[in-house]
Amino acid sequence: MGIRGTRGTRGRCAVLAALAVAAGLNAGLAGCGGPPAPAHGKLTLGQLPAAEASSDHLLQWSELVLAGRCMTDRGFDFAVDAAPPDVEAGADDSPYGRDDVAWAAQHGYGIGDPAAPAGEHADPNHAYVEALSTRRQQEFTAALFGTRDDAVTTKTVDGLTLSTNRTGCLADARRALYGGDLDRWFRLDVWVDDLNQLIVARVHADPGYQQALAAWRECLQAKGFSAADPQSARADVLESYRRLPTEQARDRERAEAVADAECAAQHRLVAIGDQLHRAVTSEVVGDRRNDLDDYRKLRSGAVAQAVQLLADVRAHSNGG
Repeated sequence: MGIRGTRGTRGRCAVLAALAVAAGLNAGLAGCGGPPAPAHGKLTLGQLPAAEASSDHLLQWSELVLAGRCMTDRGFDFAVDAAPPDVEAGADDSPYGRDDVAWAAQHGYGIGDPAAPAGEHADPNHAYVEALSTRRQQEFTAALFGTRDDAVTTKTVDGLTLSTNRTGCLADARRALYGGDLDRWFRLDVWVDDLNQLIVARVHADPGYQQALAAWRECLQAKGFSAADPQSARADVLESYRRLPTEQARDRERAEAVADAECAAQHRLVAIGDQLHRAVTSEVVGDRRNDLDDYRKLRSGAVAQAVQLLADVRAHSNGG
């Protein structure tokens, strides 16, 4: 089993950074500290993740829901809405393309899906935080993100230092999801993110994948489209929304996504990529096989909790 499809810590930072900006402070991205306020806040859950949402999206949403419950205990209102379209679109995004023709026919690449409109995702907490006093904004930030004086730090393979706070509601939410040991989870998550990038690069350079990619490229061109790889095809479609009327761009998106998926299925682009991914993973993990197994167990346990949380929220909203 490979490890593709995990966004990792760096992938979640953009969403959490938006919350920090809304609070007006540059806090560390984690945790549930700070003195409790006398009043209990209100948790508002907006749009829920779609049934076909990716595990990355479910985990991101669950972190915020659990953190939101913690924030209301601290006397703050907190709102959670579905993630931006580029996070939610597609249940099985792969660095090797997508071969689900039926999904492509309905959603395209998920860019212009009416159920997930393109554009910047507004932070539902922005207006609330802006209306707080300066002191309460600072308390909101400390309660959500914790403080930098108690943080776990690790380095990426390219020397970048990443850290997350051990205190705060986001940190508590992650402990609840990932088995209690935030330090170990964070370091494993960063390591796997690095590892995944290395593996994908190796697969993309593999002669077997390059041969399948060349066949995919010829197939796509025969259907009236041109792109170097599936990622370029999606990027070209995204660009078309900036220069074409929305309906015209949406029609083009669905047509190219279907052609892309048909060619990927015909030439087994995704299947070959996934097969190589598993093989390369075994080669590069080396003596850290146990760490990878631990990561998978922690992540699968967190996904199971996220699925149950979503089911509980749906049941409650339906009066169950």
